[in-house]
Amino acid sequence: MKRDWDLVRSIMLKAENLSERSEVVTDEDFPEVSSELVNYHIKILGQAGLLEIIDVSTLASSAYYTTGLTFEGHDFLDNIRSNNVWSKTVALVKSKGIELTVDSIKTAATIIITNLLK
Repeated sequence: MKRDWDLVRSIMLKAENLSERSEVVTDEDFPEVSSELVNYHIKILGQAGLLEIIDVSTLASSAYYTTGLTFEGHDFLDNIRSNNVWSKTVALVKSKGIELTVDSIKTAATIIITNLLK
């Protein structure tokens, strides 16, 4: 399964907006996307240390909830929250023929933000 970086950003934005510790983000928050795809992305964002997750999988299916962002997740999202910065970051990385990864996105977003501040 391939990573969908727009979905990654959407999950992280929704997780950041959780107001109480008892709230969670699940596949049900993204009805336009398959449950399998959302659960996969929540799982790998947890593995990357960007989300706090709860594994609620059963023998029949995999399922993950996120209860919020980690410290590193907040830093990552701070760099890509702006729609302007996000679209320019993706365009910059792709224009260089580089795959979108957490590190390439962080680096490109830093360059974009630095240029916007000049």
